[in-house]
Amino acid sequence: MADLRKEKTFVSGITGKALVLAVIPVLISIWLVRTGLFYLDVIPAGKEFSIRFVFGFFPIIMALVIVGVLLAALKSNIGAGVTVSPQAIAYNHGKVQFTASWEMLAFSAPAAGRKLMRVITISNGEEIAQLHEIFFPEFEQLLKIISEAKRSSRANLSV
Repeated sequence: MADLRKEKTFVSGITGKALVLAVIPVLISIWLVRTGLFYLDVIPAGKEFSIRFVFGFFPIIMALVIVGVLLAALKSNIGAGVTVSPQAIAYNHGKVQFTASWEMLAFSAPAAGRKLMRVITISNGEEIAQLHEIFFPEFEQLLKIISEAKRSSRANLSV
């Protein structure tokens, strides 16, 4: 049973799962940069530009795009705070900030049986937030607290 008698804050960060998932794109980016630099060195500058572009510049550009997407995903998920209290849940990340009472909270739990890329979706009716498992170290505890609080708020409404 989750303890909801006091306020608790969960903060997103880089977890072990996030690091493991980031290794493959980083390795691919390193390989692409090395390949691009190799072909830029091998193909003389006087040769046709399209050959140098395809074999030299294009892999380097793709590596930069991969790293950019990876950094954007980190930026959009790291530093989010979720505060749960007996009365409400509050979400705070950059410009997106909202508070919802347990009765008004719209909540979607991860699909049953799903093991990878689990997400909790919460909303107050105006704003929406997704809490990704790979960025919340205490994801299971957060999911348990939200699920039980929603379940008990529904029971209180039906009485």
